[in-house]
Parts: sequence; C-alpha cells; structure tokens
Amino acid sequence: MISRLGTLMTFIYLGVYKGPGAGAQKIGGHAVKLIGWNKDKTGTPYWIISNSWGMDAGEEGLYWVQMGKNVIGIESSISAPTVSLPNTCTGASFCNKPIDSVILSNVKDSKSPAYLFQGACIQQVSITTAGKLTAVGSAVPISKVFLGAPAPPITGSFLQSNLPWLINSANQAGSNCQQPTGASKFTCGGGSISGSTPGAASTNFYSGSTLTTWSYYPNNQNWLFDTNGNGKSIGTLITSKFTGITGMLNLDGSKMAVFGKDAAGKPLAGVMAYPTAAAAGASWIIQPGPPSGVLTCAA
Repeated sequence: MISRLGTLMTFIYLGVYKGPGAGAQKIGGHAVKLIGWNKDKTGTPYWIISNSWGMDAGEEGLYWVQMGKNVIGIESSISAPTVSLPNTCTGASFCNKPIDSVILSNVKDSKSPAYLFQGACIQQVSITTAGKLTAVGSAVPISKVFLGAPAPPITGSFLQSNLPWLINSANQAGSNCQQPTGASKFTCGGGSISGSTPGAASTNFYSGSTLTTWSYYPNNQNWLFDTNGNGKSIGTLITSKFTGITGMLNLDGSKMAVFGKDAAGKPLAGVMAYPTAAAAGASWIIQPGPPSGVLTCAA
C-alpha cells in the first residue's frame, strides 16, 4: 500500500510518531510504503512504514506512525492495487466430477441459494419447477462466496441454531455461516469439530415452523434417520447404486437430490422421495446416473 504523506518528516524519529509538533508547517508530500502494523509496549497501535531514504533513516529504514489517528494524512490518502487472479473453476465440472458437499444457505427459506462444493470451487444452484437443479452464474472459488470457510475440500456440513457449519477433511470448521443484510457474501467463524462420522450426509428444511431433517450414515447404509433419530429402512435403495453419499438437498419437502459416487469413483446423482410416516419405502423418482440427469450445469 502507498501513502502520500502531507508533511515532510525528518525520519530519524525512534518510537511511534504521533504527528508534527507545534509550529510545524506543511512543506510538501512524499510517497512511502505501508508494509504492516503492530503495537508498542504501551499498547499504542502503529503502522510500519518503509521509506526510500536508506537504512540510516528511522530504524534500519523503517519507522512507525500511530494507527487510527490519520497522522499526517496517512489513512486518508492511502492507495493499493487490486490483484485479479484467474478463475480456474468451471461449471461443467459439476456435471462430470464428484460433488464434495451440498448446502441450502438458509434452512428457513427453501428459495434461498443452494450451493454445491467441489474441490476449491463452489457453484450456486436453484431448484426448477420440474424438481431438478440448474446452475446460477459461474462456478467460483469458495473463498469468493464464504469468507472464513476452512481450507478445501469441504466434505460435510451440519446445522446449528439454523445456521450451516462447513467442515473439511481435517475436521476444521467454518462455523455459523450467515449472510449479513445487504451483503453479497457469507461470513463464517472459525473452529473445529470432533467425533464426526466420515461420509455422513443430511438435508434440512422447514415445514411451517417445524424443522425436518433426514440423515444418512455410512455405518447404517440401509437406513435414513429422521429429525428425532428414528430410523426408516430403505433396504439397498442407496447401496445398490452408490458406494458413498456426499450430499443431499431438499427439493420441495417431499423429495431430495442425492449426490455421491459409484464403485468406480464416478459421480452419481438422483432424486429420491422421502420415507413416509405410514410406510418406510423411499423410492427413486429419478434413478441415479450422471449428475446431468439432475443438474443443468454452467459452461
């Protein structure tokens, strides 16, 4: 970052510079580099400045200027470059490579953005009237959407106080992810979890004021578990097609999209009707196959 200081300073000053003394006059400007910040022993925060006057100026070429007081205009006249990195994410890969995880961003709003995670990339999707998914915009790096997300890949998620947590393969967490009013991005806290079940997947949605959850655990492969932990036998409905489930997304309260892999590691996706209260029998509405049968991908 570059700051153009509005007062000429004789930079032999040691300690935190807090501004010109009485009677000082502005006699010119000078560009310097702001390279960091810290606090001194008294707790005073300061900017670390690099000048171009050699190692004999300041403290081996560096000096400190008090932070937060706009001393000699250092904070009002600052500028910095904008670095644009290439987007290596492609929407098409979400239809031909396995999905790592799936979330609905606001479980209380079935029309809120849903997201598919794949490696370091994320794709927003919406639910069509035909009960399928379609991409919204381009796939982008996860960090462009979820600030504070753990290092990818995002391999799971769960709900706490109606807010999603994002989990990676090291059990690091992006906690309580939420979108502030008017913001375009989500903000997540840090954290970690312990005792998680590898490969567990769940979907959550509200029917009125009632939260409904369906969960699948790889150590109970022939069952889906409801909000209260009651199991519904689904036989080999999943295991006959999938070797692992990586994500489930509610579509309309009666069915969900299911993502995973087959025995060869190829991506699969299908649409399953939920078990009913009267009978255990969940069923496939769209048989598992390539994700393109459930998802319309961006280019």
